[in-house]
Amino acid sequence: MKPWLTFHEAALITGRSKRTLRRWVAAHLVVIREENDTTLLLAADVIAVEAQKTGYRRHPTFARSPEGR
Repeated sequence: MKPWLTFHEAALITGRSKRTLRRWVAAHLVVIREENDTTLLLAADVIAVEAQKTGYRRHPTFARSPEGR
């Protein structure tokens, strides 16, 4: 897995927009391919990295927890 790969970097690699990549990931494409059938990146890599990024935002820290108020 490429831990640095985000939608922005995947868009730079593929030459597609971030919106297009998000649609491809939402369609559960296993491999993102170009017209000439060369594999550029795995959608699973993008999903894993984006899930880690949003996971930290969804779970509050102890300082922000309701018990601390």
